[in-house]
Amino acid sequence: MFSYDSINPVTGCTDLVKLNLEVIPLGMAQCITGTSEIDALVIRIYPNPVQEEIYITASAEISSVRLYAIDLLEVPVEHISYANTQSIVQISSKTPEGFYMVAIEVEGRVYFKKMVIER
Repeated sequence: MFSYDSINPVTGCTDLVKLNLEVIPLGMAQCITGTSEIDALVIRIYPNPVQEEIYITASAEISSVRLYAIDLLEVPVEHISYANTQSIVQISSKTPEGFYMVAIEVEGRVYFKKMVIER
């Protein structure tokens, strides 16, 4: 993570800007963050890093969403709401900061996305 101070042109106050940078190996295709396009299926997951809620949209109906710790143990969440192609996951305030995997089931297939919880 890279952080720096910046002057906000609207308020004149100092803002702390945090950037999560990732090194892409030479020769890889485009860098896509937060969006997966597999077999014409589009999944968007945001924000990342997350503090309280994860928003997920897909081009097809979302069947289930689960949160896993880096050791692949399932992490309980406060609440998950489903509305066809959209889902909102409320993270428990007891869930510690760190790296997690979100498993999204769409059309019988499970897709994994990396997430960072940062409070």
